Amino acid sequence: MTSSSGSNSLIAGRRCFEKGDYARAKHHLANCLRTGNDRGEACVLLGSIYHNEGNFTNSVKCLESAIFSGQDSPNVRQLLCAGLFESKRYNEARLKLELVIEQHPEHWQSRLLLGKLFIETGNLNAAESVLRKSVQIHERAPELWYHLGLALFRLQRHDEAVSVLERAVKLEPDTVPQYHFLLGKTQLEQGFAEKAINSFKRSAAIYPLAELYFPLGSACQLAQRYDTAYHVYEKALDRPINKAIRHRILFHQAEILFEQGEEEDRLGRSHNRYLQAKQKLLRSLEFDPGFNSARHFLALVNIRMKVPEISAQELETLLSLHESDLQTFKDSNGALEILSHRYLQRIHLGYALSLAGRYDEARNALEAAFDDPEIQNEPVVKCRILRRLALVQLQMGDKIGSCSTWRRLSAIDSDDHYGATRALAELETNDNESDG
Repeated sequence: MTSSSGSNSLIAGRRCFEKGDYARAKHHLANCLRTGNDRGEACVLLGSIYHNEGNFTNSVKCLESAIFSGQDSPNVRQLLCAGLFESKRYNEARLKLELVIEQHPEHWQSRLLLGKLFIETGNLNAAESVLRKSVQIHERAPELWYHLGLALFRLQRHDEAVSVLERAVKLEPDTVPQYHFLLGKTQLEQGFAEKAINSFKRSAAIYPLAELYFPLGSACQLAQRYDTAYHVYEKALDRPINKAIRHRILFHQAEILFEQGEEEDRLGRSHNRYLQAKQKLLRSLEFDPGFNSARHFLALVNIRMKVPEISAQELETLLSLHESDLQTFKDSNGALEILSHRYLQRIHLGYALSLAGRYDEARNALEAAFDDPEIQNEPVVKCRILRRLALVQLQMGDKIGSCSTWRRLSAIDSDDHYGATRALAELETNDNESDG
């Protein structure tokens, strides 16, 4: 075969590649490899085809051959690194990318890929550094701003992330749903529910991402749009991407039902919200039996359903577990989810026991909660425990103990927010009347 026919094969292969006809493109490019004509360019095209098809092993081999044949442009080397990245050969990719950036500092695509690699491997500070330099080189590339925002989001620097992501959205407002989606997640972490909802809506208007529904439900719940949140969570439950968090979604639905039940109680209307909440929590525990926040919440629901003995039993079982057996949930900032705290479990146990008339045990549970080292610097929590303890002591007929507890409360509640002064005055008045 002549050199001319080899060049014709390269031209035909390139045309087929541009049309997306990869099978015919491979056939023409194979001719180039057989003749040895235009081998380097043919390898670049083959490497690109294999990369687009997801065959990263063959893509890397072809691109390495292309570079060996003299096709050593930064674009080719960056594509080789992209194949290594997709093959999870991160160290090889990093070393090659750093060399490309050293030799071609203006090549922002290589900086972007290196930033993505650092994000993928959890080196977020390095990712931020690389991507900040990238946006200085090419400030109108929205993908750079997006990945910088992603790094900042994972670093929990949400205020900075928002301004960066807003830049990505401004540069490309109508084509990439992930930009609006991540902006919404960041706004939700800031506590700006309405802004998050608007960002999620803009994301869905472009394309409804499967992962959208859970954070959208969370934003609606935070904004107290309970009916909407509940239905969005239903959609989230149907999405396979949320399979691993179904227990959490059901938990949030139970929270909504509980809130609605309390509102119905306030209005004096009959309802079955607590029963529905209980059913959601039981389903949650079917998916994850170790989800102890759901077990704790179930005990609170049973208190509302006027079965304090069952509630007390559930909390006693929960408190009997060793720390190593407890599966706790932490929020995005690494803080322990509120119902996972032992002291709060003891407080609620004390309340359930008092409702069940088991006052001695209730007193012991509340004293144990008060002595928990976790709340030694939490005066508000300590005041609430003492107030509950004083009431329990009064219920069990221990006026002396109740007075003592009200005095302990008065000593740390200088503003008398919890009514210790009035309670003591009433007890002393009652004592005087009894004496008279």
